[in-house]
Amino acid sequence: MMSETDDYLNRLTAMRDRLRRSIDDEVEEARDAIRKPGENTNLHTHNADMDVEGLDNAVGVGHALEHRLAMVEKIIERLSTERDNYLTSDRERIDAYLATEPTEDSDSV
Repeated sequence: MMSETDDYLNRLTAMRDRLRRSIDDEVEEARDAIRKPGENTNLHTHNADMDVEGLDNAVGVGHALEHRLAMVEKIIERLSTERDNYLTSDRERIDAYLATEPTEDSDSV
């Protein structure tokens, strides 16, 4: 039988993996944002000539995701080492992080 702490670790690990995928997606979107349609990516273009509309937004989202990922990784680390003691002392914060994770139902909206 899985302990409550192990259940939290599994949920947080899944959250960490989704955050990593989201960061990878944002990096790819940022790369796409600086390329013009049909642009040959083998030719270097001066930065002033690149279309950077939306790039700032992608970078901001990427930084926010990286911050969330770092916090989730810290929680996982502490929960892995301190187990029930940490869960008991910081459950409210852990639950708050888990509650901010979009559910699969919200992805389809």
